[in-house]
Amino acid sequence: MNSIGDRLRYLGKEKLGGLTKLADILEMKPPSLQQYLNGRSKPGADVVTKLSKYDVNLHWLLTGEGDPLLHRDLKSKNIIVADRIEPYQVNRSPMVVTVDQSGKDNIVMVPVKAQAGYLRGFGDTDFIQKLPSYRIPGVNNGTFRMFEVRGDSMHPTLKPSDIVVCEWVSDLKLIRDDRIYVIVSRDEGVIVKRLINRILSDEKLICNSDNREGDLYPPIILNPDQIHEIWYVRMYISHQLTSPSDWWSRLIDIESQVTLLKEEVKKQKK
Repeated sequence: MNSIGDRLRYLGKEKLGGLTKLADILEMKPPSLQQYLNGRSKPGADVVTKLSKYDVNLHWLLTGEGDPLLHRDLKSKNIIVADRIEPYQVNRSPMVVTVDQSGKDNIVMVPVKAQAGYLRGFGDTDFIQKLPSYRIPGVNNGTFRMFEVRGDSMHPTLKPSDIVVCEWVSDLKLIRDDRIYVIVSRDEGVIVKRLINRILSDEKLICNSDNREGDLYPPIILNPDQIHEIWYVRMYISHQLTSPSDWWSRLIDIESQVTLLKEEVKKQKK
């Protein structure tokens, strides 16, 4: 790989999910990308800036020396940073995990008041270090975060101020239908939703709320490039126990809707 074009081609095919994906990353059409790959044009500062967000080693890109991707070792600061770049991989910025003095993972807690900052600082070691962190018995052998639930869009499953304990998801294709996740997204911020995975068929994630009162919480549809991080909700901590009447009322409402629907079908058949 003697030219920048050769190295860009290698990055696209081997590290970033294909040349079409590389064109998307650089926010250009494939014919324009070919100008760089064939050596007719040299990447400018805008191209370099966009690639740096995906942990591309800019020294390697320009000179061919070193590794294509950055590798950081910050363990001396009680921080572990892992580089992950794959097709449909959500977090292409460094994943930051705090550890205690014995080397065991802490679980960083992201309160509601810190979620706006987390959207900008999820890969910032200094920001992550300032967040509270805790150990939870039995929650280990993975990368975890805790998020405080904001609003009542997931009522009655989750209530405001509940704490969800989540495990990091490395690939959008691993998302399971009808499960609850925390999504850190470019346009929607930090949201807690029940997901339907249509990545392979339509390159979309459908984010649903459990609260079905009126049209207050319509589905949110996200593209892969809108997503910074996704966390699978493993458990939650609540300040208030759910009343059985909440679930019973919901069941009664569903049965009523089904009954009315059947009645409407009968009328149409007559």
